[in-house]
Amino acid sequence: MARQTVIVCVAALGMTMIIVSGGIDLSVGSIVALSTVVTARAAAARASGRARRGARRGRRRRGCAARSTGVLITQLRVVPFIVTLGTMLLVRGAAKGLADERRDRSADHLAERPAAHRARTGAAGCCRPASG
Repeated sequence: MARQTVIVCVAALGMTMIIVSGGIDLSVGSIVALSTVVTARAAAARASGRARRGARRGRRRRGCAARSTGVLITQLRVVPFIVTLGTMLLVRGAAKGLADERRDRSADHLAERPAAHRARTGAAGCCRPASG
């Protein structure tokens, strides 16, 4: 569960800096979704031994989207609300297209827990109450 929380926390830290500086960015969630889909696809295609390459691919896609948004806002002086709204729609469409309009389960086998862990923590993944 901590791994899932890290993604949201990192995005929240970035959004905090944007909001404090008086800006707005609507595309953050979609960019996170795209990089997650790309990373999961690349990790599943390359097996668990090469998951780092998949993570790098996801970061590159995220960086490309963020860089293009930044150039449109700072260099071409387009209104940030319009740019980030458009970026959100484009990136969300790309993520949905890569995931075939469904939840991407291509890397679920990488997150399976061993039987010993399931026995220790219970089938749901949460800790069992202490006996006695």
